[in-house]
Amino acid sequence: MPRISMTPGTPVMPRMIEVGRGAAGAVPLVERPGAERPAHEGAPLGPLAPALPATSKPHEPRAPRRVVLFTETFLPRIDGIVNALCWTLRGLVEAGCEPLVVAPQGNTASLPGVRVLGATSVPFPLYPEVRLAVMGPGIWQELDRFQPDMIHLVGPVVNGTGGLFYAQSRGLPVLASFHTNLAHYARHYSLGWLENWVWKALRTIHNRCSLTLCPSHAILGDLRQRGFERLRYWSRGVDTEQFSPERASAGWRRRWGVPEDVPVLLYVGRLAREKRVLDLAPLMRAYPDAHLVLVGDGPARAELEHGLAGLPVTFTGYLRGDDLAEAYASADLFVFPSDSESFGNVVLEAMSSGLPVVAVAAGGVSDLVEHGQNGWLAPPLDAEALIEAVGAYLHDTETRRRHGLAARQAALARTWSRQQQLLLAHYAAVMQTAPTPQPAPH
Repeated sequence: MPRISMTPGTPVMPRMIEVGRGAAGAVPLVERPGAERPAHEGAPLGPLAPALPATSKPHEPRAPRRVVLFTETFLPRIDGIVNALCWTLRGLVEAGCEPLVVAPQGNTASLPGVRVLGATSVPFPLYPEVRLAVMGPGIWQELDRFQPDMIHLVGPVVNGTGGLFYAQSRGLPVLASFHTNLAHYARHYSLGWLENWVWKALRTIHNRCSLTLCPSHAILGDLRQRGFERLRYWSRGVDTEQFSPERASAGWRRRWGVPEDVPVLLYVGRLAREKRVLDLAPLMRAYPDAHLVLVGDGPARAELEHGLAGLPVTFTGYLRGDDLAEAYASADLFVFPSDSESFGNVVLEAMSSGLPVVAVAAGGVSDLVEHGQNGWLAPPLDAEALIEAVGAYLHDTETRRRHGLAARQAALARTWSRQQQLLLAHYAAVMQTAPTPQPAPH
């Protein structure tokens, strides 16, 4: 297998370095007034109207006290949305807010200081772990008693649409945050013909909100091109004490049957088609002396066990807390073939744990990995590029060590406290332009 020069600054794939880099100013933090947008066919408006009034009198910014967050998923489910939501709720409680979560029934585990309401839900046939929720009249009555100051739609789809109707019926300010590239997922489930319709539906929901918060500059730019309006940047943080190189353990390798002298390649995330984990099969055939550890579970596990049979691969299932932190810190390299990430929480956790990252230059991952400095970005769907990048790290332990240190330093700059403060600032901005709330009908 050909070797790749990992010398910093080598212009091997300059386009990959430029993708989504906010520091270079590729995509501004906020939507520019009057910025040119492509023409697009808007979805029918129906009874909905934009939540942001055309004209409003400015007054002093005020942060909301009672916030209702509508989400399509919550604890005990484990994914990037739930992780971000838990940190968000913790920040709201610490700031003196009273958050209330409306989630699908079955995803309503408790969190300190947070009330959770369960909306009637059914499993999504193509992905049973996902539940589709519909907000009934009982939820409306509970919300009226709660008297929220504003509504936050977290990755709105079905439950979020109900939240939007509620906000507009009560004259409440509402903002949305974009979390998951659902339209892209349709391709992986033989539903590619739905992709344009999904984009129209999401654009309709988000454009009825005062703001849409984007987790990465790459996603912000993509949504702008697709006609989404009033876009703002709100990223993610990482717990750098929990995810630290100091968590490395020789016992972890013994537990999973990996010898000390065998390099460990780590993947963390859902085992689902959209994550493209099966793209790692050619990689393991190229490097049978390495060992791949897959942390996570999901609907594609049986398919992956079959496709990776006979290769040096270990499936751990879901890991949490210290067990997960130990897995990151005890590996040698993080590999992430997904090309549909809006951010990439697991990439940031791996970097915080001191791992260089080999990933695909797509979506939010491009905001995190600095090509040739703390990792390597390969073009999407290029298995050979992934193989070569991993091989370069396996053959050059010094570069692997240096890039791991750089990854850790980059992660230290991404704190949750900063992102929590930014979210509160967005809340205050929305409250400043909000109309007077309407009283609930008797």
